[in-house]
Amino acid sequence: MSPRVIFHVGSGKTGTSYLQSCFSLSESTFLANGLYYPRAPRHDLAVSGRITGGNGLRIARTLNPNTFTGTPDESLGDDLLTAIAHAEGREILFSSEAMMSMLGPQLSTLVDTVRSHGYSVLFVMYVRSLVELAYSSYNMHVKRANLSGDFGDFLATFSPSFVRVAREFATRLDPSEFVIRNYDKVKTGLAADFRYAAGIRATLSSPPNKTVNRSLDSHELAVMRELNRLMPNSKMPALVGDALVYNDPDRACSYDITEEDVRIVSGRFGTDLDFVNQLLPDEHRVTVSAMTSSEYTRTRTELTPSERNLVAILAHLLSSDRSNTVAALLRKIPARADS
Repeated sequence: MSPRVIFHVGSGKTGTSYLQSCFSLSESTFLANGLYYPRAPRHDLAVSGRITGGNGLRIARTLNPNTFTGTPDESLGDDLLTAIAHAEGREILFSSEAMMSMLGPQLSTLVDTVRSHGYSVLFVMYVRSLVELAYSSYNMHVKRANLSGDFGDFLATFSPSFVRVAREFATRLDPSEFVIRNYDKVKTGLAADFRYAAGIRATLSSPPNKTVNRSLDSHELAVMRELNRLMPNSKMPALVGDALVYNDPDRACSYDITEEDVRIVSGRFGTDLDFVNQLLPDEHRVTVSAMTSSEYTRTRTELTPSERNLVAILAHLLSSDRSNTVAALLRKIPARADS
């Protein structure tokens, strides 16, 4: 039986950063159990429980350079050959959400390249309930992409990428070559579930924080929306978002979701969800929302006038010639227990 190249492709907001930290921390254990995880460019960040692009980012960038800025990396064949040479016959694990950007022909190219070097493939993808996925994606765009609009506006353009990828898997791969799991069902034991889904022997080590790249709560979102409104083309708000996350990694996320939001998602993607669920075990079927109606809110969290003034002061400081000093302080401010 040929060794496998295992591709963990996400999808977005399903614990990918957490798993990548686990993978990087488990490097020596993997090797001892017949699995090679090539180091990611920011291995140091991954082992400390920070956000990285994973070790499969270059593969994604080579396959679909139009998705990325800058110059494409070296050829896919060279990248895989390097990993195969270092693996010394072991199985190989790559992980990156960026591989979700692959289109059908690019997926076939990747599979053909792997097979031509004597390996078989296994793709592992996690999915989750659509409303929570949409809200988490919105949260990320507010936190890191200068979005200042409402969740309802975001829903108008939202499209779950895992639906398209699931269709590509079903069309271009043998059923034995892909596994789809429901993140909502296993998130409290995600590392153990990945071990099961991928069929690997090694036990995964855990990062120092239980959560990597958490979502913001409703009040934090309100702060970030206002900061993004004041600094629409600046990278500085993302530093504030990172500071909120890294200084209080276990803060609980709250959801400003209405029943109307749920109806919109159900109407747009109900048929797509039916297709994806055909590829999952019955116990892993994905729903439109994992929340109950009692958990939905009716209004968006807004800032008080004094809070808006404080955000305006922060925006001014981040726009000044002292912005580097302010950014450095943001990375060092400890979280308050009562914040």
